[in-house]
Amino acid sequence: VLHRKAGLVEVSREEIDYFDPVLKLKPVWVNARRKSEVEPEQLMQVEREVDEELGEHERQLEYDLMLHLAFRYVEQERREDAEQILERATQLDPQRGEAYLHWADLRLGLDDLRGASMLLEELTIRCPEAPQGWLLRAQLALGEEQYLEASNLLRPLIHLGLDEKSEEFLMYRELKRIATQGHLEALRAKKTKQGASSKMKKKGKR
Repeated sequence: VLHRKAGLVEVSREEIDYFDPVLKLKPVWVNARRKSEVEPEQLMQVEREVDEELGEHERQLEYDLMLHLAFRYVEQERREDAEQILERATQLDPQRGEAYLHWADLRLGLDDLRGASMLLEELTIRCPEAPQGWLLRAQLALGEEQYLEASNLLRPLIHLGLDEKSEEFLMYRELKRIATQGHLEALRAKKTKQGASSKMKKKGKR
């Protein structure tokens, strides 16, 4: 009903292999397109109606269904459709981090480091308690040999109380080691270069 009120016509339906025990229904994903020009205010009104009607459980369900559909699109090599769904998921619930992570992963698969970095930065702003955002940002910084930046990105993890046996903590420790070692080696190389330059200047004066 809502998609018709927004001036959309149904193109296809996709069954979701899931039965919700609370709502007691099996969701169906409706793909639609515009059949006529629709005023932006009308679309915004429909979005507001959807937000008002969604309870917390329904919001979580819709978010999870979006992730499920995005995975399916990736399997079908429909990356653009997957990214559109993930973008909508971030808008539906900006405080959940899964959509940002999967969207960034898609960008990395296309060698779009800048796009992935922007998404991960947004993730750490929206969900600072999610360790994956900080870890992946640090990994990207290390890939660019920005060792000091990587160390700074790992600092927030100290306050998250990670379990020392968790994968996140083990990755944090390894990335911290690489960042520290890389930073020290860069300082030594810089010092050696400065020393060589100084010696050349002294020889020139003679």
